[in-house]
Amino acid sequence: MPRTLPPTERLWTDAELAERYQLSTLTLRNWRSLGIGPRAIKVGRRALYRDSEVARFEANRERTR
Repeated sequence: MPRTLPPTERLWTDAELAERYQLSTLTLRNWRSLGIGPRAIKVGRRALYRDSEVARFEANRERTR
């Protein structure tokens, strides 16, 4: 059975997340390939980031600093 998103969960694009973190989209793609950054979902050819995944990644970064 396919997984679905809660109807209110925001999805971030590479460009939006790169702007939020003040990084290039290439850095986000590199993180994704290395498994470092927030986990993305693929929708067609696009990688999108769930708001809850972005929050989890940021919370983990706070703990490790």
